[in-house]
Amino acid sequence: MNHLTAEFAALTEQMLQQGRGLRFLARGRSMYPFIREGDAITVEPIEGGQLRLGDVIFYKSNEGRIVIHRVIKRVFHSDSLMAVTKGDANLALDRSVPLTQVLGRVKLIERGTHTIVLDARWARYRGMLYVICFLCGARFKAIARKLLPFLSRG
Repeated sequence: MNHLTAEFAALTEQMLQQGRGLRFLARGRSMYPFIREGDAITVEPIEGGQLRLGDVIFYKSNEGRIVIHRVIKRVFHSDSLMAVTKGDANLALDRSVPLTQVLGRVKLIERGTHTIVLDARWARYRGMLYVICFLCGARFKAIARKLLPFLSRG
């Protein structure tokens, strides 16, 4: 992790723990096409117990990196609740994330003049559709890949 990334992680963690939201430009392609490089992302603080399947969360990985991925399922491991996440464009699931590492939930995605509100009903359905398609297996993944670009337009 470079110095700038470590500073960003520390600053964002502090802001969210103080109950303040934040807005920044997305980097990376793991959530493509839902979140694209350069999209403005607004994150709100959240308690881990408030996570829902399909939510796009902002968390600190075991390596100290900041990650934005979708909640695919919640599991108990060693008597603690954990979130299983995955980047929409990634083939594999991430390691389970302890809820103590979840710092926030993505609230808005701004792309040019277009805004996607993730708490809106349609956005919630879109997130659940992705989760269902992923969990249903390979046959449905092909359908999801074809549908997601159209659904990401909002």
